Amino acid sequence: FVNLLLAGLCFTIVMCGIGSPTPTNKVSYVAQCITTAQECTSDDPVSPARAAGLESGDTITRWGDADIENWEDVQSAIAAGGDAPVSVTVTRAGEERTLTVTPVLTQRPVTDSSGNVMTDSSGNPVTELRPYVGVSPAYAQVAQSLSAVPGQVWTISKATAGVLLRLPVELWHTTTDLISGNERSTSGVVGIVGVAGMAGEITSADSELYGVSARVGDLLLLLGSLNLTLFIFNLIPLLPLDGGHMAGALYEGTRRQIARWRGRPDPGPVDTARLMPLSYAVAIAFIAMTVLLIVADIVNPISLR
Repeated sequence: FVNLLLAGLCFTIVMCGIGSPTPTNKVSYVAQCITTAQECTSDDPVSPARAAGLESGDTITRWGDADIENWEDVQSAIAAGGDAPVSVTVTRAGEERTLTVTPVLTQRPVTDSSGNVMTDSSGNPVTELRPYVGVSPAYAQVAQSLSAVPGQVWTISKATAGVLLRLPVELWHTTTDLISGNERSTSGVVGIVGVAGMAGEITSADSELYGVSARVGDLLLLLGSLNLTLFIFNLIPLLPLDGGHMAGALYEGTRRQIARWRGRPDPGPVDTARLMPLSYAVAIAFIAMTVLLIVADIVNPISLR
């Protein structure tokens, strides 16, 4: 349980001390046009935000009749207003200005509660018709209360457990990508070499917007996630993992309790030596997995950039 304690400590320091990146009501980016391509052309229509005169650095204080305090307020106001023209109040260089924004209805990807794009049965992104303005928020490090830590640990634990349940499939994808040379998915599994590589990318990232506190926070999140993964992985009920010993102890205790209820003598301890062939097989599988991930992380690494 040391891994769980270390993970909880890392998450607590980040969430309650350094703070988590949180979108604010300050504009960091204004789209130049309405397009799904990375670059605009002369034929692409101008985005509503640019047409209205919104600029990077503007702080949105009011959208229509709604007072704005955070980015969620902005999203809610845009969704509620549809494509009708709306009066928007912003603060720019200490001065308050009022602009008129006319959103347009476009097909936008549908995301889940975690922000991941949802897909249909064919693997295509699910979209819906929604108002589009063309602004992105600036992020700030916002500290949270201590009570938020258990919920975050639970959320990450569920996601980690889901990956472990898909581990054979993920390892197969890693193997095929390694052989074919295809780029590995950023949501795939990595080994200790991959984790070290991610830590190196965090510390060496060249960005004025990526300060020391954000780097330290991301490193602690990486360390916490690693320890949480080790904790959950160690709970797998297979020897020689701790989960296997726990499963053996539970089986032994259950067998003794049933014998006591039936008035029979104590059946004695479980002979775990009979499971040694299984333990050897599991150990060999773990070694093979480790070697595979090390080779994949060196030859075809996952990049955060």
